[in-house]
Amino acid sequence: MKKFYIFLSMVIAALTAGAATITDTFTTANFVEGTTSTYVDLGNYTAPSGNVYNAFACAYKRGEDIIFTFMSGRRTGIIATEVKDDVVARSVSFSWPGTTVGNVINVYGADEPFTVGDMYDNKGVTLLGTITKKAGDDVALGELEIPAEYNFKYVGIRPSAGVDYLKEVTFVYESAAAPAPSEYTVSTSVEGDGTITIVDASWNMYNNGSKVPAGTQLTVSANAKDGNVIESFTINGETAVNAAGENGIGQQRFQAACTADSDLDVKVVFKAAAASKAVVTYSAGENGRINCTNMTTWDPMTSGSEVAVGDLVAYNVTANGGYVIDQLTINGVAVEAAAGQRAHYDSFKIEGDTDIKVTFKSEVEEYTLNVDIEGNGAVSLYDEGFQLITTNKFVAGTKINIIPAATADGYIESFTINGVEATDETGETANGKLTILVEYTIESNTEVKVVFKSNEEPAPAGYCNNYEGVSSTHSSRYLNTVTFTSGDETLTVTAQTKYRDEIYKDKTDEVFEITPGSSINIKCNGKGEWMHGYAWVDWNRDYVFTPEIGDDHAVTANSELVAFNYYNGYDSNGASAPENSNGFLADLNFNVPEDITYGDYRFRFIIDWDCIDPCGNPNSGQSLANNGGCILDVTLRYSEPDESGVEAIESAEEVTPVYYNLQGVRVANPANGVYIKVVGEKAEKVYLSK
Repeated sequence: MKKFYIFLSMVIAALTAGAATITDTFTTANFVEGTTSTYVDLGNYTAPSGNVYNAFACAYKRGEDIIFTFMSGRRTGIIATEVKDDVVARSVSFSWPGTTVGNVINVYGADEPFTVGDMYDNKGVTLLGTITKKAGDDVALGELEIPAEYNFKYVGIRPSAGVDYLKEVTFVYESAAAPAPSEYTVSTSVEGDGTITIVDASWNMYNNGSKVPAGTQLTVSANAKDGNVIESFTINGETAVNAAGENGIGQQRFQAACTADSDLDVKVVFKAAAASKAVVTYSAGENGRINCTNMTTWDPMTSGSEVAVGDLVAYNVTANGGYVIDQLTINGVAVEAAAGQRAHYDSFKIEGDTDIKVTFKSEVEEYTLNVDIEGNGAVSLYDEGFQLITTNKFVAGTKINIIPAATADGYIESFTINGVEATDETGETANGKLTILVEYTIESNTEVKVVFKSNEEPAPAGYCNNYEGVSSTHSSRYLNTVTFTSGDETLTVTAQTKYRDEIYKDKTDEVFEITPGSSINIKCNGKGEWMHGYAWVDWNRDYVFTPEIGDDHAVTANSELVAFNYYNGYDSNGASAPENSNGFLADLNFNVPEDITYGDYRFRFIIDWDCIDPCGNPNSGQSLANNGGCILDVTLRYSEPDESGVEAIESAEEVTPVYYNLQGVRVANPANGVYIKVVGEKAEKVYLSK
């Protein structure tokens, strides 16, 4: 007998009851090769579901259809021999092609596996039903829905009479219903001060983790301790209610009934009951008072009195003469309507402990002035009559004089009022000065900040120099002189006097006077070709020369490399420059920044080859010694005017006024210097020169 192949497919779907189904279909038409008329054991076949089937039949080819052929007089049929756990057979169906002889198929079932012969002998199996082909049908679907009272795991089919031909056979299973539990678990959860009690009709008690028989009628009680009430009470996530549909929220005790038809989860949250009494405290700051009255009982009250929750309490706030309410709060919440009033009255219902606070302020608006000093110096405040001011509280509109004064060895670096640079009546700032007088009108809270600097800041390690004590080895290059010119001011400084002279020249005793915004021209005189000139100024006096070159190849406003005639193909203005001979002899020009302060600045001029290292080229192959370069240091100075910025100079013999120093101390015999001179109602700052 030729091999017989059967294709089994499994389809899993959901039935209306929500149970999973397994469908195993045997298709012969497409997968059985050849024909035979011999009844044989076709063997075992495993469906995709994992179920295993056995068939005893012959495969017969009618036209293009390969069909199962069964005979009632033989032990033929199809049975399930292995079936997944937890399923039961629900239906059997097949296609019934052409004319058959028997036209009747029996369906059998059992709890345990059985054989084809067991169906023939009706041994250990139950007949579940019979499928009969209707008369006149050529091709029909035979189907049996297995009655619900049968829950057999194993099923099979065989012919009842004659010969039957089946093209396709389908077995359908569904998940077996799990038996209902005989008992359920009780879970309880309590939050707050209280307990849960669960009992049945016989007063058997169930606690957290207890097992309760299924169907038991239970009474669940939530019991709050004294001073507490039920905030929430749920059974299996639903708010517990009694027969009247009421819940126990806010009550001290409450009962609800339920049936144990599932696991029981009881949760109760208790909270403190609202107090029946409350304490009222109240206080008033300086320059005013507050009184409270219990309007419900008319009992007298003092701060700390106990009243009943729900009582009506009135408060009366009154400011002293010249003052108003600054802030009134009840339990920390501001009463906006009271602010700025001379008196305020209101009442409210007591809901719990209550605290009332009130502060007062001057009826005239007052502001605070704070002074922040950095460095060595002092700041004095004077009124319009140049009387020293010792308070930092001012009525709006007050005019004052603010006088910062540096120590003799320092100067004012910055002076701001509310973040804005302060100026005197001429528009001058304090930057770089010893002292200044600024008139100011108080119109808001004011922050004064003054930064003082010393003229003799300690130097760090000093300025860098890669060529201290090193002489040039070049026989045809040296820098002779450098001439500085700015307006009518000119200074010529001698650097090297011969070939192979020392490279570094400290000429800081040579001083060139500068002023903010001035333009400086540098002219070089020397011997040699193919070198370049670089000018540096330490504007921030940090002993470091810091270059800053923009994307346009020009030096920026913040650069301390102020001018050069060649670097990487450009000059310091960003213009293309040749690297050819005598480049270092070209004039250099730069401008002094507008914001410099009084004092000395280190100027450095370097003759080098295409290098902006302020210490001198460190590359041994391009060293200043080999190339005949030079480093020259000179002092630039911005000097403070002789008048020290004061508004008037006069002789002490002209009048006999009253003088005060800048710290507000009266001076009987003033020497040369800056003072505040008071004559009658007039006061001014002067510089005395005897």
